[in-house]
Amino acid sequence: MKAVNDNLTALKSYIDSMLCAISKAEKGSNAEDGYFIEKLERMANRLGYDLVAQDKPKPARMCYYIMETETNNDGEYIPCIVKEGVSGYFRTDWLWGTDIEIARQCAKEKNGALGLTAEEVDKIIVSSMANVR
Repeated sequence: MKAVNDNLTALKSYIDSMLCAISKAEKGSNAEDGYFIEKLERMANRLGYDLVAQDKPKPARMCYYIMETETNNDGEYIPCIVKEGVSGYFRTDWLWGTDIEIARQCAKEKNGALGLTAEEVDKIIVSSMANVR
């Protein structure tokens, strides 16, 4: 019984920290914060905390993209975030090395972690060029 109580205490502490992070973050301040907040909200909903109405419209999907022209002065590739239906892209503060193939592989892995297929990534990128959903 003590182990169960310890687990419940740890879970409550974790959820309280999630609630605190959500309340302090400025939703939409940038693509990364928006993604972080969305993941926390979904996790809290799965645990029974009704932070977000389940019938809420889905936020625009996002993906990582490597552009040949987005590098720093040392030639390191700067990953960009593309939001579905939003014109353009957002540069990150990250550097993914000087080898474009390795940088593209990192983007592919990050997109896979978001649950995106290569075809979905292409659609998101095209939507940012055409500004359509």
